[in-house]
Amino acid sequence: MEQSRSQMALWAIMAAPLFMSNDLRTISSGAQSILQNKMIISINQDPLGIQGRRILKEKVGIEVFWRPLSNNASALVFFSRRTDMPYRYKTSLSKLNYTTGSYKFTDVYTGKTDVLKDSTEFVVSVNPTGVVMWYVSAPGKLKYHPFIRGGKLHGPAYDAEENTFPRVFL
Repeated sequence: MEQSRSQMALWAIMAAPLFMSNDLRTISSGAQSILQNKMIISINQDPLGIQGRRILKEKVGIEVFWRPLSNNASALVFFSRRTDMPYRYKTSLSKLNYTTGSYKFTDVYTGKTDVLKDSTEFVVSVNPTGVVMWYVSAPGKLKYHPFIRGGKLHGPAYDAEENTFPRVFL
């Protein structure tokens, strides 16, 4: 499952085409939840259309990928090439070249949402060959619109007319 999450996250961050050659009726519920994750699909298909890139490759086997998204949001992937044990990676948004400010992040696999200042150090626990993937935006004027209404995906998660985001490095 970790490698399946990693594969989907890396496809999304790289804006790669999402082609699946399996029958969703016969795969495990875990695999189905990965392939049908609305937030990852919306990151993959973001209208800005800019491919993500690796911004850090640590000697400890952790790589960090970043992708700019529409409305000055972004996506981050913390990817582990380790095979021995989960790794607790410590960093801050400022170390990842985010500008001064507060940012709202949502873990795309768990749905956990929190707010971080750029200078606040945090730790992400990344399983061997696994990922942690975040959707990052500025919370200041954020007006959230649900991805799903009536069981269907509806437009972007955030309305450009209602939100102002600080620029991150582009």
